[in-house]
Amino acid sequence: MNCDEALKEVDDLVFTKAGRRLDRLEKMIVEAAWCDKDYKEIADLPCSVDHLRSNVGRKLWTLLTGVMGKGEKVTKKRFRAILEQRVAERGFSSSSDLGIPPSCSLPDILGGQAPEVVNFSGRSLELTTLKEWVCQQQCVVITGEAGIGKSSLIAKLIQVLSADPHPQSPFVGLVWRSLSHAPSISDLVTDLIQLTSVNSSDLDLPESLPGRTSRLLKQLQSRRYLVVLDAAENLIHAANSSSESYRVFWRQLVEEQHQSCFLITSRETINEIVKLQFSGKPARSLKIKGLTGNDAKKIFQLKGLTGQEKWGELIQTYRGNPLALETVASRIQYYFGGNTEKFLQYQTTFVNEAFMAMLNQQFGQAELLSDLEKTIMIYLAGELSNNLMSIPLTKLLNDLKIQRKFGSISEIIRALEVLESRSLIEVSPDHITKEATFTLQPVVKKYVLTDPKGLVRQGMATLQSA
Repeated sequence: MNCDEALKEVDDLVFTKAGRRLDRLEKMIVEAAWCDKDYKEIADLPCSVDHLRSNVGRKLWTLLTGVMGKGEKVTKKRFRAILEQRVAERGFSSSSDLGIPPSCSLPDILGGQAPEVVNFSGRSLELTTLKEWVCQQQCVVITGEAGIGKSSLIAKLIQVLSADPHPQSPFVGLVWRSLSHAPSISDLVTDLIQLTSVNSSDLDLPESLPGRTSRLLKQLQSRRYLVVLDAAENLIHAANSSSESYRVFWRQLVEEQHQSCFLITSRETINEIVKLQFSGKPARSLKIKGLTGNDAKKIFQLKGLTGQEKWGELIQTYRGNPLALETVASRIQYYFGGNTEKFLQYQTTFVNEAFMAMLNQQFGQAELLSDLEKTIMIYLAGELSNNLMSIPLTKLLNDLKIQRKFGSISEIIRALEVLESRSLIEVSPDHITKEATFTLQPVVKKYVLTDPKGLVRQGMATLQSA
């Protein structure tokens, strides 16, 4: 491999894993590292040796450690040996030598498009679990907050399933339906019938929703489909989750026999599915949590951030949420030159657009959050702003009863359960007393305290200050 070939390998790798090409100075440093030249030999006006070494070079080696190091630190002196080793391990020179998975021939996806899998990190346990479940269950629900990576996880799962040469239970087709436009259940079922029908031009559909759902499941019994329903929280909000037709729909998906699998993402728990799971029906649910350790740090490596010893603070603040980490890393790179320590000096918290939209919906859409649930959020934000780490259940109950005189304790506990199911509050046991304690993510606390859209107290009765 000559210098030009090495440069192309690295440039393609960075583009594939970081979504950008090497700039002119980075290419100069790669060429110098390959040819064992000193920074002094490649520095040109107005670019100084110190700028190449301390700024451009340091960020480049951090980036390359993330995309090609495989746990090994890439430096200027070690770069050539590491690159040659990666290529030698595969026996030929291409982007796959550096750990980029080969492209998979995915089956046609009906009714929508899965998101592109870019810079996917971690989730090996979740992928193994889901791969097993979709072959055994009729319904699998993935829940988690906005930006946590639910849709990306399913897209990666589809890639894994498609690349399996000996699938345990192959699907003849994939259906991907985004529910972001909040369709009615009746329209969704009709749409799925048309997508999975062998002869969609001759459809004589039953009038009732249960009848149409049974018709759909009969088609899914004759041919095995993986049906992805993405962003089902919009269906929940549109359908009135207390209605009988809503409950019947979910029960039919699980209780009526078919050989397909519904794979559903939602920001909120689908209680009917959970009940069916606990009763031994072919349904499972999985709550996705944030990335940790090296899986989370890989995002910062790909962005070329410095100050690795401070990355843990960012991961904790944003709870490992991949989209939130991507957002803050991009801003640190753009505004602070990639200097994590300098950014943290200002003690600010960014709320990314997806999380902001989710909170706007929760607080702004009528009947999603009750006055009691909003009051709990406001109370927690106020208490936590006084440097408390978490609020014990007994303190919360006593304070709310004094301030607002809401009904029974059971009403407050039910409200807490609703907020937890929507990823709006965090619950953990006290390490000594084991009593439940409550806190908010920093981004949620900031939203409640600043109330940027004036939605937090909208429609509420006059509140005494918490």
